[in-house]
Amino acid sequence: MKLNALGSPEAYDLMDRNILDPLKHLQSDLMNPQRAALEALGKSQDAPKLSDVTARQDEILAKMRAILKQMAQWDSFVDV
Repeated sequence: MKLNALGSPEAYDLMDRNILDPLKHLQSDLMNPQRAALEALGKSQDAPKLSDVTARQDEILAKMRAILKQMAQWDSFVDV
């Protein structure tokens, strides 16, 4: 959008706050620990570790749905 001069500074700020920042936090706060937990889990079927991984995965999915919902509003904006 910025490269094509679409939108305004306010639109860029909204996109940063509602999409880009949440994606950065999702990566650092949930995705990286999830990858580490899955790698540590390995072949063992440790029930407490497995439940932590499952709970974190549910949280990741919920946050991704919220981010995708925010992204949907920009789809129609770019088409205009």
